[in-house]
Amino acid sequence: MVSIPTRGNNILDLFFTNNSDAINYISAEKTIFSDHNLLKIHTTYNKSHSPEMATPTEKNPFSKLNFFNSQVNWDLLNAQLQCTDWESEPHVDNPEVMLNDFLKTILRACEGNVPTGKLPATRRSHIPRDRKVLMRRRANLNRQMQTTKSDTRKNSLQAKISHIENELKDSHEKQRDWEETRAVCNIKANPKFFFKYYKKFSKMQVKVGPLQSGNGMMSNTPEETCQILSQQYTRIFLQPTTAKIVLEPAEFFKVHTQHHFTLVNIPFTITDVQEAISELKINSAAGPDGVPSILLLRCKEALALPLYKIWRCSLDTGNIASILKEAIISPIHKGRDRSQAKNYRPVALISHLIKVEGDPERDFCTACQKAFNAELTSIKRHSISEIHLKKERELDLGQNELDGNIKEKTPNGVVMATILFACFIAEHILPFTTADNLVDLMKRMFPDSQSSSMKRTKYTDVIKTMGRTVTNSLAKKLRTSKFPVIMDESTDVSTIKSCAVIVRFYDSSVQKITTAMLDLVNLYDSDNNA
Repeated sequence: MVSIPTRGNNILDLFFTNNSDAINYISAEKTIFSDHNLLKIHTTYNKSHSPEMATPTEKNPFSKLNFFNSQVNWDLLNAQLQCTDWESEPHVDNPEVMLNDFLKTILRACEGNVPTGKLPATRRSHIPRDRKVLMRRRANLNRQMQTTKSDTRKNSLQAKISHIENELKDSHEKQRDWEETRAVCNIKANPKFFFKYYKKFSKMQVKVGPLQSGNGMMSNTPEETCQILSQQYTRIFLQPTTAKIVLEPAEFFKVHTQHHFTLVNIPFTITDVQEAISELKINSAAGPDGVPSILLLRCKEALALPLYKIWRCSLDTGNIASILKEAIISPIHKGRDRSQAKNYRPVALISHLIKVEGDPERDFCTACQKAFNAELTSIKRHSISEIHLKKERELDLGQNELDGNIKEKTPNGVVMATILFACFIAEHILPFTTADNLVDLMKRMFPDSQSSSMKRTKYTDVIKTMGRTVTNSLAKKLRTSKFPVIMDESTDVSTIKSCAVIVRFYDSSVQKITTAMLDLVNLYDSDNNA
């Protein structure tokens, strides 16, 4: 279809159509943006106006507000929330109503102090006014180029068009520089804004779907794609054992025997709520309720009281607001075929309000007396914090003083030499007969020192006594700490098969997690239950 030169005197562009009658004419214009000419294909068809899809109702009213805007008046917002009389709220026995009133109250306060975000894109592109003027002038000059026959006139028009295109190019470059500078400045404060800008330049905009259903058909609509993913995630969900399902919670928790006690209360304070809010990440995505984490972090002193009242009511009544039990599932592609639902990993975005209280996966630092999320990142971040390192140094000084007091009371001379030599034999797995000859050798080597005169029989008893003492001390620590058990039998070829019992627990005396051997069991011994 293209019969005019598109680059110099050559035709390097192709255009395919199944109806050549729809093409009115084809024109080529020079442009400074490329060494190829700008190819324009004029058709006899008018622009079709396809019916617009119905926009779903926005369930999250907080999404229209830009909480990362520098114009947010956090001081005024905090003051307004602190002046709210949370004590006079009605329906104090219904967590669902209390949460709805809480969300409406903070939404009204935010609407007056937080600017709105960028409106969703419409069909009309937002082109700056000065650029529109330049584009209209260029279109008028192009029309004049098609009607004029004078070469001088064409050269003059072409020079004007080139000048306008240079101005358009400068306008685009200024806008890109401004957008890039704005994105870079928001890397620390709002990383999502930077990555959103970065993804605009991605050559491939990957979306979820279409997915293949069980009958081999491909999904055609987003609703079908969601249905296929829902079926996949439901299929791999493990249903609880029927015998373990509690049908009557009130009757189940009334059990009170010698070994079972009723849990009547879960105590927590407003300070605990504030500490839990402090563990939130400022850039975490919001859940179905739409409450952003930055709002909770910046206004935690003002919002701790109403959140405490809501969760106190939930624990007392045994009811949790329905929206807090919902989650937004975001499928993340793991690799391989994109048309298979099993290759998408579900990521659940839950409400930040349910992370504030009722999360059982929380750790507690005994040195700092502080609770935080039981995540590896949180644990590492806390372990290198200045407060924790300072507490550790204070504990080390106290431990050194304790060690000094112990050393002063430790028996010296023959008793200490006997204990150290017994430990040496046990640690290096030496035969007990070594004591018969080595003790006499040490007496000859160090005649001026006091040395033990015990032989292998006495050293055997000493090591067995020390082993029982260490085992009893370990068992005493395990009674006050949760621990996993690791068991592994020996692989050596012999008539005796042994099984090592290893435990891993938190040792409060050294302030760290310790791995120790609890026992070594003979598997074929008739005296034990191995």
